[in-house]
Amino acid sequence: MRLQILIPQYKETDEIIKPLLDSIALQQNVPMNEIGVIICNDGTDVYLTDKLLNAYPFSIEYHKEPHRGVSATRNACLDYSTADYVMFCDADDMFCNV
Repeated sequence: MRLQILIPQYKETDEIIKPLLDSIALQQNVPMNEIGVIICNDGTDVYLTDKLLNAYPFSIEYHKEPHRGVSATRNACLDYSTADYVMFCDADDMFCNV
């Protein structure tokens, strides 16, 4: 995998993260088999649904971590990553749609 987008999650619901995942799926001239997403739950009891996690043409890994704060959660995402390149994105952000 070439790129993994690392997203820490703390109390963000499906409705909050869905626009971000939609914006990734809408990117043009990007082979979706070369992109992956890793979402790490930072110890909250708000879990993303399988329906959301399986709705996209790219792979999504979902990991649950103990609550240690956003920096530790970002580092946990890095630990799970196997891609050549990584980037961080907050759960309430979106990619530009051209």
